[in-house]
Amino acid sequence: MAQPTCLFCNLTFDAGVFLSAVDGYSRETHSGVAPCPHCKTGLEFRVRGRQLELGYTYWSGSMHFEGMLTCAVPGLRMTFSGESPVFVLKGQVLPSHASDTREP
Repeated sequence: MAQPTCLFCNLTFDAGVFLSAVDGYSRETHSGVAPCPHCKTGLEFRVRGRQLELGYTYWSGSMHFEGMLTCAVPGLRMTFSGESPVFVLKGQVLPSHASDTREP
C-alpha cells in the first residue's frame, strides 16, 4: 500500500500531522477534510480500520465517498467523542478541532 500522498502536489506526508489538522467530518459519508501539510489544499479522506483513504465525495442521489489512494497506517484507529471524531495513532490521541459538519 502507498504512503499518504497529496492528490494535488504529489508529495508524501505524515498521517499523524495530516489527521491533527482535520477541519471537518461528515458521519453521512464517513469522511473528513484536512489540508495537505505541503500545499495546504483541502484533501477529503476517510479512515477504515488501520487505513487512511484519500479521495473525493460526490452526489448520486445521496453523498458518497470515492477512494483514490489507500494507505496502511499502522496503529491508526478512529472513535468518536460526542459528535467529534477522535483519531488515535499508536496509542496517542491526536489533537483535533473537527466536528460533524452535517447541516442542522
